[in-house]
Amino acid sequence: MEYRPAVDGRSLLDDAIARTVARGTAWVRQRARADGGAGDAGHLRLEGAVDLRRRVCVATEAVLPPSGPRRLAAVPRPTYAAGRRVVYAGGSRYVAGPDRWEHVAGDIAGPRRPSDPVWLLDALAYARDCVDAGAGGIGGRLDLTGADDVDRSAILPPARRAAIVRSRERRERAAWLARVPCVVEVGADGAIASMAFAALPPERGGGLLWATTEFVAYGVPVEIPDLLARVPAAGRGARGPALP
Repeated sequence: MEYRPAVDGRSLLDDAIARTVARGTAWVRQRARADGGAGDAGHLRLEGAVDLRRRVCVATEAVLPPSGPRRLAAVPRPTYAAGRRVVYAGGSRYVAGPDRWEHVAGDIAGPRRPSDPVWLLDALAYARDCVDAGAGGIGGRLDLTGADDVDRSAILPPARRAAIVRSRERRERAAWLARVPCVVEVGADGAIASMAFAALPPERGGGLLWATTEFVAYGVPVEIPDLLARVPAAGRGARGPALP
């Protein structure tokens, strides 16, 4: 049966999310770049297979040395390294160590979890002012001020210190969460082809930091490693296109 898109932006987005999750698995490619800075483009690369229902991702990630101003310092990267294999599962993030998988982020019992490559699928439920831009494109903004169940650290890092009276910085961050720009591209089959959001720069006056996730292919196998076992030999993890 021929796919017929919804008539308005919100319905089109909801339909695209449902069709995407219904595909089961996907090969995704994620990158982060500074807006307007060619020297900073492609600073962060992540690519791998994700189980869209179980929310398990097996991928390889790389952080390229910045060739321009350090405008991407807001991207979490303390444990990132070139060509490092990672797994997002059960609200946690695991990194392949010398001989075993290391749990480096996330607490299953806690309120926060690391942002997996497709976390935006959750956040899109809070999208406001959705506009169908035509040709499968949707433009809009996210209002995450009340989205306590969505990890927003990919957009803004948590405040460095807690305060009874909110500082000006915290008030500005709260206001920002009500107008986060986002762009979603929908393919001819009605599933999401790519999705992106913008984050604030680490310093005032800088350009926006964009993170984009592409759905390269659907229906791919996802080989989930035993995270309690020794790390297998190279090449036995996520299979698919190599990092560009």
